[in-house]
Amino acid sequence: TSPFQLGWEPLSADTDVAEDADEFEFTVKPGDLVVAGSDGLFDNVFDDEIAFVVTAAVASVAGAGALSAARCAAEQLALVARKHAEDPLFESPYAVEAAAEKVGGAAKQNGPMGFLSGLAGAAVGAVTGKKLGGKMDDITVVVGAVVATESATGDIASAEKISAALQKAADVVRKRAAGEEAKTMRSVNLRKEMDAALKSKVAEKEEKEKKQKEAPPEFPAAVLATMDAATVRKLLDERKLPTSGKLEKLRERLGQVKRGN
Repeated sequence: TSPFQLGWEPLSADTDVAEDADEFEFTVKPGDLVVAGSDGLFDNVFDDEIAFVVTAAVASVAGAGALSAARCAAEQLALVARKHAEDPLFESPYAVEAAAEKVGGAAKQNGPMGFLSGLAGAAVGAVTGKKLGGKMDDITVVVGAVVATESATGDIASAEKISAALQKAADVVRKRAAGEEAKTMRSVNLRKEMDAALKSKVAEKEEKEKKQKEAPPEFPAAVLATMDAATVRKLLDERKLPTSGKLEKLRERLGQVKRGN
């Protein structure tokens, strides 16, 4: 399972962005609940169990209103997803897909709990022949209730207050993080400058090597053939090249010197 990964583009040119997401349209009516979640939910809970958990949660708060129903459903789904994620014997959606793709699902889990769960799942899998185990991952669940505005003014007002409080808390966190974001941006810019400088230096070196390779020899073969050993050794020594060896080798060495070096 490889969902898109949202990220900050200045840090990674390969990150997915919101525009990459698939879009779907559904017809809804008052009384419907819409469940959205991260892969921590859908990797660990099958769709039919999601429907079952939501139905049971709504029934447990019957008469309390749409907001209570949505909140209860979200909480229960998160609990069930967490339980399955920690269970090395559970045949999760992630395990089923991993088996279908013939990849080591357990080995890809992160963290100490994921590692232990992976070991247990691998041991059981060796006996049963199945890929087992949930996937330890971030679990985010959002449940929205579809209501008729005129008949749910109280729920809507409560939801607005909760949203405002959450936004206020998020603003505080963002303000605290502003300094870290600035540091990160400075690091990103510094890295870009270093990469550009390195790229320029590499290009300069490659261009120099190209010119050296294309340059004509300082001493043509005809001229080298007339030189005695003493002359060749003197010229090599002036160019800080080895002067030992037979005359033919010395001439060959001197012949590799390019003009302008």
